[in-house]
Amino acid sequence: MSDNGKTKLVLRRVARLAKTSSLSINELRIVVALERIVARLETHKKLRDALVFKGGFLLLKALDSSVPVQFRP
Repeated sequence: MSDNGKTKLVLRRVARLAKTSSLSINELRIVVALERIVARLETHKKLRDALVFKGGFLLLKALDSSVPVQFRP
C-alpha cells in the first residue's frame, strides 16, 4: 500500500471513530498525530535514550484539547 493509500485509510478510520467518540474529528487527528510523533521519536536510535517526556502538553491534548488553559498567579 502506498503512503497516500495509508493516509486515506487512517483518515477514514479517524472519521469513523469520530462518529462514536465525544471528540471531534480534528481533536482525534491531533491525538493521532501526537501519538505518531512520540512513536517515531521512541524508535529513533539516538533520541530514544536522551528524551524525557513530562507529558503535560500531550496529556492536555489527549484528554481535552477544547478547554482553554487558565493560569492563576
